[in-house]
Amino acid sequence: MSGRCGGIRKGDQRGMPWRIAAKYAAGQTARDRIRQAAHGSRRLVLLQTPRGQPALVDFPFARDEKTSFMQARQRLERSNWLLDALPAAERERVIARCTQVDLVLGRVVHEAGERIRHVYFPTESFISVLATVDGHSTLEVGMIGNEGLCGCGLALGSAVAQLRALTQGAGAAWRMQASVFGRCLQDTPSLRALVNRYVHVHLGQLAQTAACARFHVVEERLARWLLMTGDRAHADTFYVTQEFLAFMLGVRRVGVTAAAGTLQARGLIRYRRGNLTIVDRDRLEAAACSCYRSDLETYRQGLGARVTAKH
Repeated sequence: MSGRCGGIRKGDQRGMPWRIAAKYAAGQTARDRIRQAAHGSRRLVLLQTPRGQPALVDFPFARDEKTSFMQARQRLERSNWLLDALPAAERERVIARCTQVDLVLGRVVHEAGERIRHVYFPTESFISVLATVDGHSTLEVGMIGNEGLCGCGLALGSAVAQLRALTQGAGAAWRMQASVFGRCLQDTPSLRALVNRYVHVHLGQLAQTAACARFHVVEERLARWLLMTGDRAHADTFYVTQEFLAFMLGVRRVGVTAAAGTLQARGLIRYRRGNLTIVDRDRLEAAACSCYRSDLETYRQGLGARVTAKH
């Protein structure tokens, strides 16, 4: 499902009567809460962002209005929180310089040593940051979802990627050319401040992951990885193979098989033919290493709780 989130601009109206932002209040019906109109094979829905700003969301027709509203609301909740933290006018200027793209599962965003040509602000997608040793051994050292951006090295003055970036979760993202991003940082002080804070948080995540790989057992690390993935996928069920898990955790596949088997035997997850479901999230958090909660606390302090555990 591809779509677009953003504040209302004159060009978005397309001759339709978008005048009043939708209100969310107890007791209102879906018809009261949305103003929608057909446009080709899609539907545009006028909602409010968590910051109270009006936004248009488009998506394929649903069979009933209630489903349409819920789909639109979910899509809006999956906007990029880093961009949403900007003042409304500045957010509009930044997004106007972006293009929405769909990131494909498993596709490389950039390789280590390559020039960074774009930055990505994920909305529905999420990206793994990978370190490679000796040209073949790989370890995931970071994960970027709709709380941040990929390509933040540009903010530090480096146009060359130090780590590999790989799409771990398919979906939409805002993409901006590297040169445009540089100008935005100069022209938009609030964006520069937010990106600086995010870079600080991201570096903390990299360090935490390195320590986690050294001191914690595979079972704890796997539980942490599943929780982080669920948070960024906004779901408790997702597809992942044991081979991919071994690749992300930097361990042999037999280690992942044993760890996943233990978590499944304890009733924390359900795993069959690549389809993984988190069955008992609270107990899975208890089984995870302390790094998971440390990550959440780092994001809370650095970005104002923009990433939280999914409950």
